[in-house]
Order: sequence, then structure tokens, then C-alpha cells
Amino acid sequence: MKASALVVCCIAVTAVPAFAGTYVYTFDFLNAGFYGQDVTISYVTTGPTAPGTDLISLVALGFPPESYSNRDASGAWNFFGWGSPTATDSFSAETDLSFPNVPGFYSSVPATFSVQQMFVFRSGSTTVNISIQDTPEPAGISLSLCGLALIAGLALSGRLRAAA
Repeated sequence: MKASALVVCCIAVTAVPAFAGTYVYTFDFLNAGFYGQDVTISYVTTGPTAPGTDLISLVALGFPPESYSNRDASGAWNFFGWGSPTATDSFSAETDLSFPNVPGFYSSVPATFSVQQMFVFRSGSTTVNISIQDTPEPAGISLSLCGLALIAGLALSGRLRAAA
């Protein structure tokens, strides 16, 4: 009887969330580099990126503090970087407030770009593939306590039966 009560207690302990997650956002701007190559920008955060969020501390383009990134109030993601007075980059994923912003893969989202090196400038429209991944990180403590309680309970139950 005591062992079954212990199992119920163990199930109750593990019913609380055992994982806290991080979100990994990856933007693949197609043919948007200075030489027509794809440009990938990625950052990690603790939850969905809401409109109006400043991403300066999460995204580094160019030499800090010479970069700026955000998800603006309209819902678009904007990434700006300055490597020097003659080298600048700008990439924008043209999403809006209807963009789902949940884990998944979103292909061929409209985008714009502009890149400059010295006196050569390239800009235009393109598409961006956006990947949002929810990466769980195990909290572990509730599982460990449950495992220890179950092992101790089974050992105690066996000793009580042996003594009886």
C-alpha cells in the first residue's frame, strides 16, 4: 500500500514542467550578399520575439556598437551592420503582425537587402527562409528527486516486507 502511494506522489512531482526552452531564430536571405551569396543571420532568445523588440544584444553584424537589429512595431525583422564607413549591410524580413512567430520553417518570405563595400553598392528584393526552433533545456531537478524518492521507497518497501 505504501509503495502505491509513493508512485502517485512521484507522478505528481513530475507533472510540473521539467523543461525551460530557448528559441533559435535563423534567417537565410537568398542571394543577398555582396557577391550574390546567401546571408545567414541567427540569434537565440528565451521566448518569442515580439514586435517592438530591440535585438542589439542578440545579433552582431559588423563591429559593436556599430550594428543595430530589431523586430519593429510592424512585425518586420531588420538587421543593420557597419563594418567601416565604407562597408555597410542591411537586411529586412518583410513580415507583419500576422506572421505566426511560432516554432516552424517559413520559406520564401519577402525580404529586402542592401550591401556596400567601398564605392560599390548592391540592393534589391529577395526572399528569406525563416526557421524558429524551440530548443528545450532540461531542468532535471524534478526528475532527479522523483527518481531518488522512487528508489528509496522501493528499498524501504522491500525492507518492510522482509521484516514482516
